[in-house]
Amino acid sequence: MGVIACHARDFVIFHHGLPVYQSTGPVDRTLEAGHYGVQLFFAISGFILALPFAKRMLSNEANSLRLKDYYLRRITRIEPPYIIHLIFLFLLSALIFRRLPPDVHYSLSQNSHWLGYVGSHLLASLIYSSGFIFGGHPALNIVLWSLEIEVQFYLVAPLLAQVFRISSARKRRAIIAAGMIVASVLSTDINKGIFSGTWLLAHIQYFLAGFLLVDFYLTKTFSFSARGFRWDLVSLAVFALIVSVGQSVWSFYLFPWAILIGCLAGFHGRVGSWFLSRPLIATVGGMCYTIYMYHYHLLSVAMRAAIPFETNILWQDLIIQYLIVAVLIVLVCSALFAVFERPFMRRDWPARFWSFIRRKEVAVTPAGLAPQQAEAPVER
Repeated sequence: MGVIACHARDFVIFHHGLPVYQSTGPVDRTLEAGHYGVQLFFAISGFILALPFAKRMLSNEANSLRLKDYYLRRITRIEPPYIIHLIFLFLLSALIFRRLPPDVHYSLSQNSHWLGYVGSHLLASLIYSSGFIFGGHPALNIVLWSLEIEVQFYLVAPLLAQVFRISSARKRRAIIAAGMIVASVLSTDINKGIFSGTWLLAHIQYFLAGFLLVDFYLTKTFSFSARGFRWDLVSLAVFALIVSVGQSVWSFYLFPWAILIGCLAGFHGRVGSWFLSRPLIATVGGMCYTIYMYHYHLLSVAMRAAIPFETNILWQDLIIQYLIVAVLIVLVCSALFAVFERPFMRRDWPARFWSFIRRKEVAVTPAGLAPQQAEAPVER
């Protein structure tokens, strides 16, 4: 929802004829800070992926870990919805983008070589390498840059998780914290480099924040069952810090720790933990992959539905139009999630799929004939 807020804010600011990179007030700054939802997601991803490794290693059951199962699960979980989305981007490019009027500043507008352009960028996205090949965000859906970072993390997460083999909690945490500090310092230069932040090293401090959260969680450093209003105040303080600091150079050093503290507050806050555990919130959270992939293109359509509610007062339009487009995007993405993602969330979907195919093969076998007997006429 934070990322949608940031992108909706850009649309509204642009249509008001104002510079997108110029802040216009507290509401504007608040919505703009929503782009740090990506870094929050990195921390949550670090927590979720490190948790099973840390559990086994801290209990001396590391031999039960099977990397084959880990990587197979990553592939079967994220690849099918992603490939479906790339097909959607191809159709969008073929039917709409390349037919846009030439005065629209878009690389596909009236481009007679659109197929080569689309093909090369889709191929780069398919192998999660747009940043490395083209030195920037994916051309057909710029938000996919963070998925490329995620995949880099998926590849090295088992290696990074070896830190949990260290029996001393103090040493483990010192190593993880040192990694966060070093990565935060280096990221100021990496983000200015040729690949402009498309390296995992430019963001790894947020994944490591998730590792540190795992350590606290499993060793019960904090009582995760305890709830208190003071932690809700901490959540508000973290949010205020992120909004006020914004995209200044201090964000590189402060935000990994702020997000770590914010996650702890999410577990411990009485109001925050209650809110985050609501079924509706958890359901939307479960759809975040679909919402993430499709929301940017849906924004331009949803904004048209919000036009009748314009007030021409910027801060009011920012709030009203964000709420409208957020609801519309969640509703549309709910249907897309049910069709294109949810079937692949089952761990056993590949086995179920092949079982379905085999049943179909048996069903088309002519009655009274063994499969071997039925094959010859079919082949002829």
